[in-house]
Amino acid sequence: MFMIPAYAEFEQGTKERQKESVEQNGTGEALKVSLAKTGPTSDGTRGLKENELCHAHILIVDDDHSFGQMLKNVVIRCTGFDCSFAESAREALNVLEENVVDVVITDIKMPDVSGLELARIIKEKYDSDVIVITGYSKDFTYEEAIENGANDFIEKPVRPTELIIRLKRVLRERAIIYKRRQAENALMKSETQYRDIFDRAMEGLYQATPEGKFITVNKAFANMLGYESPDELMANVTDVFTQLYVHKEACDALLNMVEKFGFVERGEVQFKRKDSGTIWVTTNIQAVRNDDEQILYYEGNIEDITLRKHAEEELKDSFKRLHKTLGAIVQALAVTAETRDPYTAGHQRRVADLSRAIARAIGSLTTEQIDGLRMASTIHDIGKISVPAEILSKPKKLTDIEFNLIKVHPQSGYDILKDIDFSWPIARMVLEHHERMNGSGYPNGLTGNDLLLESRILAVADVVESMASHRPYRPGLGINAALDEIVKNKGVLYDPEVVDVCLKLFNEKGYKLVD
Repeated sequence: MFMIPAYAEFEQGTKERQKESVEQNGTGEALKVSLAKTGPTSDGTRGLKENELCHAHILIVDDDHSFGQMLKNVVIRCTGFDCSFAESAREALNVLEENVVDVVITDIKMPDVSGLELARIIKEKYDSDVIVITGYSKDFTYEEAIENGANDFIEKPVRPTELIIRLKRVLRERAIIYKRRQAENALMKSETQYRDIFDRAMEGLYQATPEGKFITVNKAFANMLGYESPDELMANVTDVFTQLYVHKEACDALLNMVEKFGFVERGEVQFKRKDSGTIWVTTNIQAVRNDDEQILYYEGNIEDITLRKHAEEELKDSFKRLHKTLGAIVQALAVTAETRDPYTAGHQRRVADLSRAIARAIGSLTTEQIDGLRMASTIHDIGKISVPAEILSKPKKLTDIEFNLIKVHPQSGYDILKDIDFSWPIARMVLEHHERMNGSGYPNGLTGNDLLLESRILAVADVVESMASHRPYRPGLGINAALDEIVKNKGVLYDPEVVDVCLKLFNEKGYKLVD
């Protein structure tokens, strides 16, 4: 057991302003001690008041009973420490067996065992410091005393002031050692706990040099890559960057980000396994640098996301199959409309192509939105299957009643499509393709931003194609007449941005309606 040195308790104290003085005759029998203590000392310690208690335990060992008792009294009165006395080395060892002793002050010459031998035994067996007192300093050197376990020695005649100063110094050093041991023990405990957490972690943890050599990995990391232990992994993978990453460009991209930002979070890469397979992992990496900002090593963690990536791939495949199925449904609906009105077939294809071209040129719609617009445009007149065929193909001008029947087709189309679970608002686009910016359209008289952007695009494409192409009741008016119409009613009937983009496609980009 290592006892907290009492010196640590009075390290902030007061200085002895007056010296103790001990007058003794040649035999050491007469003793007079004068004590006066006030104020801080120059070394930051404090002199203890005469009756102040401390917790250090001092053991005096001397075969001269009177001299030993004198030293004991000096220690007690000057420091307030607990102090024991033994007249022989054997008796001292018994005290050490039964008590925690901070400092042993022993005479060098004793009949049974010398003070130096006692110091050596104490150094080997006990956690106590030793000060030797001798009148025979010529018989050994300071170095010999230290080698035998002594922390200091004092020559006779002993001056109490010197004794207390030496004792305090030894206790001060003892306190420093104790604090260092505490710190070391705490560090060892912390390292043990960290290592335990490191080894037991479910995620893979690692450190690697800038050259790509592993410094340490935990068991989870090794197991993810098919190795039995971290040692086996580190023995086989000597270059992380070339042996671990499936794609070198992915490795380079991660390292560039770490170099630039100091860390990477949730990077997704593929690693090679021992069995030649691969796994997907998400990784967090940070660079640990020195004061000169040089990278000392990388540290990070990985998590196996292979199952998630496989699920994502399956989901993508399912989406592709669904997309294909929806496309087939849309095509079937388009064919249905074409059987009722032959003119509808080419019209819907051309409107779909122009709508997609306008949407791409506008640039604010995603690829998925553009794809949805293309599908809606392909079947935007599906509602005409509810209109009698003779009206659809009538070569003359329609009556008001007939035209009102035609005007129902956006609503009819919506009713056909609304319960189909498309990924896009196809039914709404079909419903709105005859609405106008100023509310003069049908079937609901919606205005401006109440309309989807896709619906506004479809409306312009529908008008341009309808006017430019042949109809049963009139010949085609040509593309110029169609473009004049949208220019004349730009911002009134038609979205101005959509009109501008459409004009640019025809006038500057060379766009032509498909056959």
